[in-house]
Amino acid sequence: MSVRPLLLSLRNAVSLVRLYEADHALVDKAVDRLEQAAEALTLSARGDAALSLFDGRVYVDRALQSHESLEFVDFIRSLQVKEIDSIGITRPVRREDLLALAQFLAEAGPPPSGSVRLNESPYEPGEEDEAPSATYRARYGSAVDAIRSALAAVQADALIDLTSAEWATQGLMDVASVDPAAAFLLSTLKSHDRYTFYHSVNVSLLSTALAREGKIEEPMIDRIALGALLHDIGKAKVQESILSSPGGLDPDGERVVHAHPAEGARAILRAGGPDHYLAAAIAFEHHIGVAGSGYPVIPGGPAPHPASRLVAVADAYDALTTRRPYRRAETPARAQVLLRRSSGAHFDPVMVDLLHQVLGVHPVGSVLRLDDGSLAVVHASSPDRSGPVHCLLVRGPDGVEVAEPDRVEVDQRRIVDQLPGETVDIQPSAYLDLLD
Repeated sequence: MSVRPLLLSLRNAVSLVRLYEADHALVDKAVDRLEQAAEALTLSARGDAALSLFDGRVYVDRALQSHESLEFVDFIRSLQVKEIDSIGITRPVRREDLLALAQFLAEAGPPPSGSVRLNESPYEPGEEDEAPSATYRARYGSAVDAIRSALAAVQADALIDLTSAEWATQGLMDVASVDPAAAFLLSTLKSHDRYTFYHSVNVSLLSTALAREGKIEEPMIDRIALGALLHDIGKAKVQESILSSPGGLDPDGERVVHAHPAEGARAILRAGGPDHYLAAAIAFEHHIGVAGSGYPVIPGGPAPHPASRLVAVADAYDALTTRRPYRRAETPARAQVLLRRSSGAHFDPVMVDLLHQVLGVHPVGSVLRLDDGSLAVVHASSPDRSGPVHCLLVRGPDGVEVAEPDRVEVDQRRIVDQLPGETVDIQPSAYLDLLD
């Protein structure tokens, strides 16, 4: 039973109700999709369905929806701000009640009633209900909150709360230390409408892994992880229309984008002290390039700090493996090939080699097509690069999703292709719970 279609269609319906009248064609279609999702959820539940919201997480009939809790964290928290602790849906689901729910959430009507009821016996989990994966996701969510707060501060010309950012990176580093496979699965989380938030957290996780592989001392890794989390905060000064432009930028747009490293470094220096100089340097230098071919252009300036060169590789890898409005997502293997092509000219060859040592050809979270047509998600790294790949079999040869994914060791000769997960509607991080 997945609550994702319901949350997706409800969020969309709320957005449209804010813009149009209830009888508008777009609202009508959105409510149709919401009705279909609600019907499907109640059918899966074999009766009434209850969504409980607790501490930024969503539960369906007492079962934590861990992946959806992260994917929809902003929407879930917006519901909790309205003091909504649960949403009950009873059969038969009435379309007018769902429209009323969307209108209420958009502050365009009274609370719903009938087949949709709010705050009736919400579920509150205890500590005994928490699995390690829930803790890992909570730490990822805390890091998303920290970067969201930092971006808002930069946009408002206020001081960044560096303490919160440092706590968040410490949480990420703990995950990477205790369970590296879980950290890599988490780093496959993508959000197209919250790209900078998720990208920043993923780059921090990847940078931590690269730094540990490179035998860097832990105090320095702390500072690298913080710089990686904050590397793009200068983008708070760039309009979204420029960041998501599907075509090439005009000179003015390019000038604005090229200013974001300096804006980010300035914001970190304003809020911090000597312990934060490296984070500021990373923010300033991560696009310069090892040969100075990027930006900002500093004629005759020193080469970027090794930490900046490390974060630059993690930054580019995550960007390449994420779909953007102006290009498709690359597979992990293809992204590494593209980085190697720019090795020496733009990226530090040592750091590119480090990335390959950490990830391998089939990193944790890769989606593989096997020779019988089935799909598998890599769940563990293997020290033997020529040996079998440890996978979760998630979809059979008939294309049907496996109810309980099996752990299998796949001979590399059976691997036909590596795929971006979104092209086959697979979210690798959704399988984090199976590592518990």
